[in-house]
Amino acid sequence: MEEGIQIRTRLLKRQKQEIKQLLEKYEKKDQGKPDFFMEQEWNEVLDCPCFFLLYRKGQLLCAVSAFLAEKEAEISAVTRKEWQGKGLFAQVLKEGIAVLKKYGFQRISFRIFDWNDTAQQILEHWKYQKIKTDCLMILFANKIKTWQPLEERSGRTAVLEGLEAEERKQMIIEIHSSAFGCLKSESEWLLKNNFSDGIRLWGYWREHQLIGLCFVSESKQGYFLSGVSIWKKEQQKGYGEAFLRELLLNLQEKERKDVFLQVSGENEGAVRLYQKLGFFTLQCLVTYSADLK
Repeated sequence: MEEGIQIRTRLLKRQKQEIKQLLEKYEKKDQGKPDFFMEQEWNEVLDCPCFFLLYRKGQLLCAVSAFLAEKEAEISAVTRKEWQGKGLFAQVLKEGIAVLKKYGFQRISFRIFDWNDTAQQILEHWKYQKIKTDCLMILFANKIKTWQPLEERSGRTAVLEGLEAEERKQMIIEIHSSAFGCLKSESEWLLKNNFSDGIRLWGYWREHQLIGLCFVSESKQGYFLSGVSIWKKEQQKGYGEAFLRELLLNLQEKERKDVFLQVSGENEGAVRLYQKLGFFTLQCLVTYSADLK
Protein backbone atom coordinates (compact mmCIF):
# COMPACT_ATOMS: atom_id res chain seq x y z
CA MET A 1 0.00 0.00 0.00
CA GLU A 2 1.43 3.38 -1.06
CA GLU A 3 2.21 5.81 1.72
CA GLY A 4 3.98 9.19 1.88
CA ILE A 5 5.37 11.33 -0.95
CA GLN A 6 6.36 9.75 -4.26
CA ILE A 7 8.86 11.67 -6.41
CA ARG A 8 8.75 10.90 -10.12
CA THR A 9 10.24 12.13 -13.39
CA ARG A 10 7.29 10.81 -15.39
CA LEU A 11 3.80 9.74 -14.38
CA LEU A 12 2.58 6.18 -14.66
CA LYS A 13 -0.66 5.64 -16.58
CA ARG A 14 -2.44 4.85 -13.32
CA GLN A 15 -1.15 8.04 -11.68
CA LYS A 16 -2.35 10.19 -14.59
CA GLN A 17 -5.79 8.68 -14.15
CA GLU A 18 -5.72 9.38 -10.40
CA ILE A 19 -4.87 13.03 -11.03
CA LYS A 20 -7.61 13.35 -13.65
CA GLN A 21 -10.08 11.97 -11.13
CA LEU A 22 -8.99 14.66 -8.64
CA LEU A 23 -9.42 17.37 -11.28
CA GLU A 24 -12.88 16.08 -12.24
CA LYS A 25 -14.08 16.86 -8.71
CA TYR A 26 -13.93 20.58 -9.54
CA GLU A 27 -17.27 21.45 -11.12
CA LYS A 28 -18.41 24.66 -12.79
CA LYS A 29 -19.68 26.01 -9.48
CA ASP A 30 -16.04 26.16 -8.40
CA GLN A 31 -15.34 28.49 -11.37
CA GLY A 32 -13.07 26.07 -13.17
CA LYS A 33 -10.51 23.37 -12.59
CA PRO A 34 -7.02 23.93 -11.15
CA ASP A 35 -4.16 24.33 -13.60
CA PHE A 36 -2.07 21.15 -13.74
CA PHE A 37 0.83 20.12 -16.01
CA MET A 38 0.42 16.51 -17.09
CA GLU A 39 3.14 16.34 -19.76
CA GLN A 40 6.79 17.26 -19.25
CA GLU A 41 8.83 17.36 -22.47
CA TRP A 42 11.73 19.02 -20.66
CA ASN A 43 12.32 15.90 -18.56
CA GLU A 44 13.99 14.19 -21.46
CA VAL A 45 16.66 16.89 -21.38
CA LEU A 46 16.91 17.73 -17.69
CA ASP A 47 16.17 14.32 -16.17
CA CYS A 48 14.84 16.12 -13.12
CA PRO A 49 11.90 14.79 -11.05
CA CYS A 50 8.95 17.11 -11.41
CA PHE A 51 5.96 15.19 -10.04
CA PHE A 52 5.42 14.98 -6.28
CA LEU A 53 2.48 12.84 -5.16
CA LEU A 54 1.24 12.45 -1.60
CA TYR A 55 -0.52 9.18 -0.77
CA ARG A 56 -2.21 8.07 2.43
CA LYS A 57 -3.68 4.57 2.76
CA GLY A 58 -3.25 4.08 -0.97
CA GLN A 59 -5.26 7.19 -1.88
CA LEU A 60 -3.78 10.15 -3.77
CA LEU A 61 -4.50 13.26 -1.69
CA CYS A 62 -2.25 15.91 -3.23
CA ALA A 63 -0.26 16.21 -6.47
CA VAL A 64 2.28 18.92 -7.31
CA SER A 65 3.82 19.34 -10.76
CA ALA A 66 6.73 21.53 -11.86
CA PHE A 67 7.03 22.67 -15.49
CA LEU A 68 10.77 23.02 -16.02
CA ALA A 69 12.40 25.60 -18.27
CA GLU A 70 16.04 26.65 -17.93
CA LYS A 71 16.54 27.59 -14.25
CA GLU A 72 12.90 28.34 -13.41
CA ALA A 73 10.13 25.96 -12.37
CA GLU A 74 6.44 26.83 -12.70
CA ILE A 75 4.33 25.00 -10.14
CA SER A 76 0.79 23.66 -10.48
CA ALA A 77 -1.08 21.57 -7.93
CA VAL A 78 -4.33 19.89 -6.97
CA THR A 79 -5.50 18.66 -3.53
CA ARG A 80 -8.46 16.42 -2.76
CA LYS A 81 -11.28 18.73 -1.67
CA GLU A 82 -11.92 17.21 1.73
CA TRP A 83 -8.21 17.49 2.56
CA GLN A 84 -7.76 21.14 1.60
CA GLY A 85 -6.58 23.50 4.34
CA LYS A 86 -4.74 20.73 6.21
CA GLY A 87 -1.19 21.63 5.13
CA LEU A 88 -0.74 18.86 2.54
CA PHE A 89 0.22 21.21 -0.28
CA ALA A 90 2.85 22.91 1.91
CA GLN A 91 4.26 19.50 2.86
CA VAL A 92 4.56 18.31 -0.76
CA LEU A 93 5.87 21.67 -2.01
CA LYS A 94 8.64 21.67 0.61
CA GLU A 95 9.80 18.28 -0.68
CA GLY A 96 9.58 19.46 -4.26
CA ILE A 97 11.58 22.63 -3.64
CA ALA A 98 14.36 20.61 -2.01
CA VAL A 99 14.61 18.46 -5.17
CA LEU A 100 14.53 21.46 -7.53
CA LYS A 101 17.28 23.22 -5.58
CA LYS A 102 19.38 20.07 -5.76
CA TYR A 103 19.10 20.16 -9.56
CA GLY A 104 20.15 23.82 -9.71
CA PHE A 105 16.82 25.58 -10.17
CA GLN A 106 16.97 29.19 -8.98
CA ARG A 107 13.40 30.42 -9.19
CA ILE A 108 9.89 29.11 -8.67
CA SER A 109 6.58 30.53 -9.87
CA PHE A 110 2.87 29.76 -9.49
CA ARG A 111 -0.01 30.53 -11.86
CA ILE A 112 -3.32 30.46 -10.01
CA PHE A 113 -6.84 31.60 -10.86
CA ASP A 114 -7.69 35.07 -9.57
CA TRP A 115 -10.79 33.69 -7.81
CA ASN A 116 -8.64 31.40 -5.65
CA ASP A 117 -8.35 33.72 -2.63
CA THR A 118 -7.09 30.92 -0.38
CA ALA A 119 -4.11 30.15 -2.63
CA GLN A 120 -3.27 33.85 -2.96
CA GLN A 121 -3.34 34.29 0.83
CA ILE A 122 -1.04 31.29 1.28
CA LEU A 123 1.48 32.53 -1.29
CA GLU A 124 1.47 36.04 0.17
CA HIS A 125 1.96 34.54 3.64
CA TRP A 126 4.97 32.66 2.25
CA LYS A 127 6.32 35.99 0.93
CA TYR A 128 5.91 35.15 -2.76
CA GLN A 129 5.72 38.27 -4.93
CA LYS A 130 2.80 38.91 -7.26
CA ILE A 131 4.36 39.41 -10.70
CA LYS A 132 1.52 39.70 -13.22
CA THR A 133 -2.04 38.84 -14.17
CA ASP A 134 -2.90 37.25 -17.53
CA CYS A 135 -6.51 37.44 -18.75
CA LEU A 136 -7.99 35.16 -21.40
CA MET A 137 -10.70 37.04 -23.32
CA ILE A 138 -13.22 35.99 -25.99
CA LEU A 139 -15.20 37.80 -28.67
CA PHE A 140 -18.11 35.89 -30.20
CA ALA A 141 -18.30 35.77 -33.99
CA ASN A 142 -21.91 37.00 -34.10
CA LYS A 143 -20.77 40.26 -32.46
CA ILE A 144 -18.25 40.99 -35.25
CA LYS A 145 -20.78 40.77 -38.10
CA THR A 146 -22.38 44.01 -36.88
CA TRP A 147 -19.15 46.01 -37.22
CA GLN A 148 -18.18 48.67 -39.67
CA PRO A 149 -14.57 49.81 -40.32
CA LEU A 150 -13.51 53.12 -38.77
CA GLU A 151 -13.32 55.07 -42.02
CA GLU A 152 -11.43 58.05 -40.60
CA ARG A 153 -8.63 55.78 -39.37
CA SER A 154 -8.92 53.02 -41.91
CA GLY A 155 -5.69 51.52 -43.22
CA ARG A 156 -4.58 48.45 -45.11
CA THR A 157 -4.56 45.15 -43.25
CA ALA A 158 -2.92 42.05 -44.74
CA VAL A 159 -0.72 39.06 -44.01
CA LEU A 160 2.93 40.08 -43.94
CA GLU A 161 5.08 38.49 -46.64
CA GLY A 162 8.82 38.69 -47.26
CA LEU A 163 9.75 38.24 -43.61
CA GLU A 164 13.20 37.04 -44.63
CA ALA A 165 14.05 40.51 -45.98
CA GLU A 166 16.34 42.24 -43.49
CA GLU A 167 14.77 45.70 -43.83
CA ARG A 168 11.24 44.38 -43.16
CA LYS A 169 12.48 42.17 -40.34
CA GLN A 170 14.11 45.15 -38.59
CA MET A 171 10.94 47.23 -38.98
CA ILE A 172 8.87 44.46 -37.36
CA ILE A 173 11.36 44.19 -34.49
CA GLU A 174 11.28 47.97 -34.01
CA ILE A 175 7.47 48.09 -33.88
CA HIS A 176 7.18 45.15 -31.48
CA SER A 177 9.94 46.26 -29.10
CA SER A 178 8.68 49.86 -28.95
CA ALA A 179 5.09 48.75 -28.31
CA PHE A 180 5.96 46.32 -25.50
CA GLY A 181 8.94 48.20 -24.07
CA CYS A 182 11.23 45.19 -24.43
CA LEU A 183 14.72 44.71 -25.84
CA LYS A 184 15.04 44.33 -29.59
CA SER A 185 16.81 41.01 -29.01
CA GLU A 186 13.68 39.74 -27.21
CA SER A 187 11.45 40.82 -30.10
CA GLU A 188 13.83 39.18 -32.57
CA TRP A 189 13.69 35.93 -30.58
CA LEU A 190 9.87 36.07 -30.56
CA LEU A 191 9.73 36.65 -34.30
CA LYS A 192 12.11 33.74 -34.92
CA ASN A 193 10.34 31.29 -32.60
CA ASN A 194 6.67 32.25 -32.93
CA PHE A 195 6.07 30.67 -36.30
CA SER A 196 4.67 27.20 -36.85
CA ASP A 197 1.93 25.68 -38.96
CA GLY A 198 -1.22 27.77 -38.76
CA ILE A 199 0.40 30.96 -37.36
CA ARG A 200 0.53 34.08 -39.53
CA LEU A 201 1.76 37.59 -38.87
CA TRP A 202 -0.66 40.31 -39.96
CA GLY A 203 0.34 43.91 -40.52
CA TYR A 204 -1.46 47.25 -40.52
CA TRP A 205 -0.36 50.10 -42.84
CA ARG A 206 -1.16 53.80 -42.72
CA GLU A 207 -0.16 55.78 -45.82
CA HIS A 208 2.23 53.02 -46.93
CA GLN A 209 3.88 52.89 -43.48
CA LEU A 210 3.72 49.64 -41.49
CA ILE A 211 2.67 50.58 -37.93
CA GLY A 212 0.82 47.55 -36.51
CA LEU A 213 1.38 43.82 -35.96
CA CYS A 214 -0.60 40.82 -34.75
CA PHE A 215 0.10 37.06 -34.72
CA VAL A 216 -2.95 34.97 -35.61
CA SER A 217 -3.33 31.22 -35.10
CA GLU A 218 -6.40 29.20 -36.04
CA SER A 219 -7.98 26.08 -34.57
CA LYS A 220 -11.40 24.41 -34.60
CA GLN A 221 -12.33 26.48 -31.52
CA GLY A 222 -11.54 29.82 -33.16
CA TYR A 223 -8.88 32.40 -33.90
CA PHE A 224 -6.24 33.28 -31.29
CA LEU A 225 -4.55 36.68 -31.39
CA SER A 226 -1.19 37.42 -29.77
CA GLY A 227 1.41 40.17 -29.87
CA VAL A 228 -1.12 42.85 -30.86
CA SER A 229 1.02 45.98 -31.15
CA ILE A 230 1.06 49.50 -32.57
CA TRP A 231 4.33 51.39 -33.11
CA LYS A 232 4.79 53.51 -29.98
CA LYS A 233 4.96 56.85 -31.79
CA GLU A 234 1.58 56.07 -33.42
CA GLN A 235 -0.22 55.03 -30.24
CA GLN A 236 -3.12 56.95 -28.65
CA LYS A 237 -4.48 57.82 -32.11
CA GLY A 238 -7.17 55.14 -32.43
CA TYR A 239 -5.12 52.96 -34.79
CA GLY A 240 -5.22 49.95 -32.44
CA GLU A 241 -9.01 49.82 -32.61
CA ALA A 242 -9.03 50.41 -36.37
CA PHE A 243 -6.46 47.64 -36.91
CA LEU A 244 -8.36 45.09 -34.82
CA ARG A 245 -11.69 45.89 -36.47
CA GLU A 246 -10.27 45.45 -39.96
CA LEU A 247 -8.25 42.36 -39.01
CA LEU A 248 -11.23 40.59 -37.46
CA LEU A 249 -13.53 41.49 -40.35
CA ASN A 250 -10.94 40.00 -42.71
CA LEU A 251 -10.72 36.81 -40.65
CA GLN A 252 -14.50 36.43 -40.53
CA GLU A 253 -14.68 36.64 -44.34
CA LYS A 254 -12.60 33.45 -44.43
CA GLU A 255 -14.64 31.59 -41.78
CA ARG A 256 -16.83 32.85 -38.96
CA LYS A 257 -15.26 31.82 -35.65
CA ASP A 258 -14.98 33.15 -32.11
CA VAL A 259 -11.81 35.11 -31.32
CA PHE A 260 -9.57 34.61 -28.28
CA LEU A 261 -6.65 36.61 -26.93
CA GLN A 262 -4.57 36.88 -23.78
CA VAL A 263 -3.73 40.25 -22.29
CA SER A 264 -1.91 41.47 -19.21
CA GLY A 265 -4.36 42.51 -16.52
CA GLU A 266 -1.98 45.37 -15.69
CA ASN A 267 -2.36 46.78 -19.23
CA GLU A 268 -5.55 48.69 -18.43
CA GLY A 269 -5.60 50.55 -21.74
CA ALA A 270 -5.55 47.33 -23.78
CA VAL A 271 -8.20 45.71 -21.56
CA ARG A 272 -10.50 48.73 -22.03
CA LEU A 273 -10.00 48.58 -25.81
CA TYR A 274 -10.85 44.88 -25.99
CA GLN A 275 -13.92 45.41 -23.82
CA LYS A 276 -15.02 48.25 -26.10
CA LEU A 277 -14.81 45.85 -29.04
CA GLY A 278 -17.00 43.34 -27.22
CA PHE A 279 -14.44 40.97 -25.69
CA PHE A 280 -15.16 39.69 -22.21
CA THR A 281 -12.93 37.87 -19.75
CA LEU A 282 -13.18 34.08 -19.49
CA GLN A 283 -10.57 33.68 -16.76
CA CYS A 284 -7.56 35.38 -15.19
CA LEU A 285 -4.39 33.71 -13.97
CA VAL A 286 -2.18 35.45 -11.38
CA THR A 287 1.56 34.68 -11.34
CA TYR A 288 3.51 34.67 -8.06
CA SER A 289 7.26 34.14 -7.99
CA ALA A 290 10.23 33.85 -5.64
CA ASP A 291 13.91 32.96 -5.69
CA LEU A 292 14.95 29.60 -4.26
CA LYS A 293 17.40 30.21 -1.43
